[in-house]
Amino acid sequence: MTKPENCGTGHCSCVECVVDDWNPMSTAPMDGTEVLVPPDCGYDRAMFQDGHWFWSTPDEESIAFGPEPKGWKPMATPQEGKP
Repeated sequence: MTKPENCGTGHCSCVECVVDDWNPMSTAPMDGTEVLVPPDCGYDRAMFQDGHWFWSTPDEESIAFGPEPKGWKPMATPQEGKP
């Protein structure tokens, strides 16, 4: 992702970022599946549920209603045979 110096640190909005290595939002799951999104103010994952985007932090300590992300990637899945 091409980004300003402070992008993803909570000191800027990733609206300023050029999201060039993320999947387009038109292909994002809209069924409540959690996905990775370009970081913005500490939030780096989101899910679409009940007509809205809900963003969360990596530790899931904070969840917030927010705008549609600028891109998405699937969540990493554990490798088979590893805990």
